Amino acid sequence: LVENATFHDGSDFTANDVVWTFGRLRDPEQSSAADFFSNIEEVEAADTHVVVFHLSSTAPDFLYNLTDNRSAILKADTEDPASTFNGTGPFKIVEFNSEDRAILERNPDYWMADAPVVEQLEFIYFGEANTSVNALREGSIDVVLRMPTRVFQSLQSDFKTVDIATNGYNLVRLRHDRGLGTDPRVWQAFKLATDRQRIFDIIGSGYGALGKDNPIGPLYSDYYDDTLQVPERDPNAARQLLEAAGYPDGIDLDLHVPNSGDRPDLATAFRSFWRDAGIRVDIRLRDEGIYYSDVEDNWLEVDLGLTGWGSRPTPQQYLDLQLKTGALWNEAHYSDAELDALIDLAGSSLDQDERVQAYKDIQALLIERGPIIVPYFFPQFAAMNQNVDGVLVHPFAGRTDFRFATNPS
Repeated sequence: LVENATFHDGSDFTANDVVWTFGRLRDPEQSSAADFFSNIEEVEAADTHVVVFHLSSTAPDFLYNLTDNRSAILKADTEDPASTFNGTGPFKIVEFNSEDRAILERNPDYWMADAPVVEQLEFIYFGEANTSVNALREGSIDVVLRMPTRVFQSLQSDFKTVDIATNGYNLVRLRHDRGLGTDPRVWQAFKLATDRQRIFDIIGSGYGALGKDNPIGPLYSDYYDDTLQVPERDPNAARQLLEAAGYPDGIDLDLHVPNSGDRPDLATAFRSFWRDAGIRVDIRLRDEGIYYSDVEDNWLEVDLGLTGWGSRPTPQQYLDLQLKTGALWNEAHYSDAELDALIDLAGSSLDQDERVQAYKDIQALLIERGPIIVPYFFPQFAAMNQNVDGVLVHPFAGRTDFRFATNPS
């Protein structure tokens, strides 16, 4: 561990803090990450700044898992982590209101020399992208990190803009454990009615990469199989599948959609393509913060939903969290024994060739019968005033690095 790091209250950061934090993270009563870290058998402090993790099975991606956003290290014996912001980071929280803003000031005792540069950061939470972009245009704010593609394009002539490749994607899925989703022919009809290339061209405007109904995109060059293709769009075949499943007049459903980024436009495109196959949907726009919260009809509960997944460092994290039977965020409530076995193999084998083949087999299986439609992988956008410099945009927006940001004005 870094030896010269201190918490914001001035106390030293030590191995005991790591041990305590992971004890909390592995407790299902205290943490949503318990399942994610279930392969940790024990964490011990071997020295003041040395931590040893004992695992129950091989995990070649384990170090990447330690970067999960839920695994921020807390000071040992913190009583209320949700409101006690005592970290070791470059900025200290001065003010926080979950509905409005967060104000942070420079940490003069940060462990990294020459960082941070700016004295204060203020994060303002806007209800929709247009409001934040208008604030940028008016000079009220300096940086916007999330916005629809069409808005990003409109800013390119007047602002400093950045777009970087990510493995982030929007998916649509139908619950497979009840109702329409229990008949695989119904979901196959959705897939046959979708034109992923047209969606990528229209909504993505060529930014990012074409998707193939699985979370392993070209950013994972070692594992991505560019020879695999999804079936061509065939709305007539989709209608025939619905008829065979007992729905000769088609089906009607609500499509639940978070009101952020390109997702409302994407939902409209899905609706247009599906209509030709007799799949009629009403779009239900939801506040993003509420949709992903613990409300009764949240993203994990609705029958038909559209979800945005941020970029992860390894494909295994998507598989373990989203597609494995019983996974915490298996929003399709999908279960496939063959897929589970391949996920376990890819996540545990120390033979790289075996892992590569497992990931390619997973992609083929998900294209054939998987529970999600992934039309494209989106880039990470940022727009900022011309005088702003040093902002290191990250594929996952919330990890953008402001330690070296400068604003001479």
